[in-house]
Amino acid sequence: MILENLHTSLLDEIGDARILRCAIGINWTIVECEFGCGLAQTPIKSMPGCQPLALAGHFIGENLETIASQVHSHNPLEISLAVAAMNAYLNRSDVITEDINGLDIFAAPGRNVAVVGRFPGLEGRGFKPLVIELDPRKGEYPAEKSEEVIDQCDHVIITSSAIVNHTIYDLLGFAKNKKVALVGPGTPLTPVLFEHGINVLSGMIVTDPDLAFRVIGEGGAVQALKKAGKYGTLTRM
Repeated sequence: MILENLHTSLLDEIGDARILRCAIGINWTIVECEFGCGLAQTPIKSMPGCQPLALAGHFIGENLETIASQVHSHNPLEISLAVAAMNAYLNRSDVITEDINGLDIFAAPGRNVAVVGRFPGLEGRGFKPLVIELDPRKGEYPAEKSEEVIDQCDHVIITSSAIVNHTIYDLLGFAKNKKVALVGPGTPLTPVLFEHGINVLSGMIVTDPDLAFRVIGEGGAVQALKKAGKYGTLTRM
């Protein structure tokens, strides 16, 4: 398992397609091609490296793979658009998935689960979450404690935004030989990620593109996006 090849593995899964439309909202980025819509979390504009996109106004009709290849960029906005472009191809409506929420996959009374990202409703999921956040609240752990917290747990849930900010590599390294779920609307639904130490992939399949674009353009978050799509989960334990 070579973690450094994760983004390249995703690129290798992309087929020939053209971008129909795209948008970068304050919370989410969305790309649509003829196969479907893909999502990725939009980075905070103040993040180091964030720059205006040179191709803005010229994305429609652009080759999907050209945009997806920007996943190796140093500009977080380009990376977000690239991940959304990959998901536009991978998270299609014809992908066969289980209709379950990945946050429920490790539920067991008394089980400690390391959770990278502040997901809503964690306390009611049937396990004890040890939450790791960049800006931790009371009872949560800072990102620099990730290895220490993950080491205490046999099960780990990682937000899909880790693919955008490239923290996925360190996190998967810390979680080696543990059960790992990648969860969030921006999770790529492709079995190739099972080869990178991930056991559960839980993402979103957009079923109403027009509504999804409207929600994102109006600053909506996950709760509002749920009306525009459905959960899709792949597992290999």
